[in-house]
Amino acid sequence: MLILRTNGQENPFPSDLLDQVSAPTSSYKLLIVDDEPTVIQVLQKIFVPHYIVETATSGKEALEKLHNGFSPQVILADQRMPQMSGAEFFAKTREIVPHAIRILLTGYSDIRDLTDSINLGKVYSYLTKPWNNDDLRESVRLAFEYYNLSEEKAALAHALEDISALHAEKTEIMNIVSHDLKNPIGAIMGLSELIINAEEFQLTQEEYLRFGLEINNISVRMLRLLKNLLDLNATETGGISVHPVQFHPTSILNNICQEYTAPAAEKDIDIHLFGNGHLTVLADEIRFYQVMDNLLSNAVKYSPHGKNIFVDVVQNENYVRFSIRDEGPGIDAEDMKKMFGKFARLSAQPTGGEHSSGLGLSIVKKLVEAMNGKVWCESEFGKGATFIVELPSA
Repeated sequence: MLILRTNGQENPFPSDLLDQVSAPTSSYKLLIVDDEPTVIQVLQKIFVPHYIVETATSGKEALEKLHNGFSPQVILADQRMPQMSGAEFFAKTREIVPHAIRILLTGYSDIRDLTDSINLGKVYSYLTKPWNNDDLRESVRLAFEYYNLSEEKAALAHALEDISALHAEKTEIMNIVSHDLKNPIGAIMGLSELIINAEEFQLTQEEYLRFGLEINNISVRMLRLLKNLLDLNATETGGISVHPVQFHPTSILNNICQEYTAPAAEKDIDIHLFGNGHLTVLADEIRFYQVMDNLLSNAVKYSPHGKNIFVDVVQNENYVRFSIRDEGPGIDAEDMKKMFGKFARLSAQPTGGEHSSGLGLSIVKKLVEAMNGKVWCESEFGKGATFIVELPSA
């Protein structure tokens, strides 16, 4: 029988425990920290047949192993070590391996300090010296089981969060369908009935044209919403297709600006486009059109009457930068945090009674990123907003 003296305590170990250790039989990882090499040797003999074991003779050495990538599920450490106690070491590990299960080895003289130690190091359990080897094996085994249960619990909690998010998204989509599609369909039905029964209602030619134009405007708005919903689904399921080619973006931007000239004129808004027609970009033309159409639509939608919108394009050897700046109310700090989220409803309201589903900017972000670009917003509240898109230069 070998008598090992550990921190003033006599601890008995059978001498055959100090023989050659064998290979582990599982992928579980255990970190053992003790300042006495003989204790390390004994603990290796006990645990190496069952786990992947790393050892350290100080808290500092053990922290280095953790920083270097060893990620144990369970850590077994002595409490009374020079320079850094076991509890102090455990406290430092919480930032590196927060989910690891920690077991403290302590002498009877340290019992009164255990409460503070357990709180400081978030200790799962402790064993007093001299320990019983069977008790030690069982404590470590239970620690691995507890780790597995904790991971399963975390996975279940994450799954529940995902389900809750999907439920909220489904509810939001149903609200959009019931409000943003049902109401326009009702309006189209009402207007079409007036036209069908024109003689009864004695419609004038001017009323014919006005009702026809209103039906067309409502249909365009509904089609845009449906396209946004389909695009959202495509980006969420990985069904979005991007085919980058070299093209001159200024001509496409000019066409988009022309399309918005009429709705902008209704609010006495002027659109100004600046850019070299020879600039080239590497992107998907259709997706590029969607992005810029969405951003310019928002600029017109949220700009007050009598203001200006500036569309600017510049290029360097790495990227082409597109800026759309308005003179609207700007965006506050809270809205800036959530503006690219799905169904994000910002505090700013359209200035001409236009409608917003909160889908556009989230789709813009996904499309831009799919084209290896980036998008962001710069705004000082009360002084307008600038949306910036950068795409690879060709």
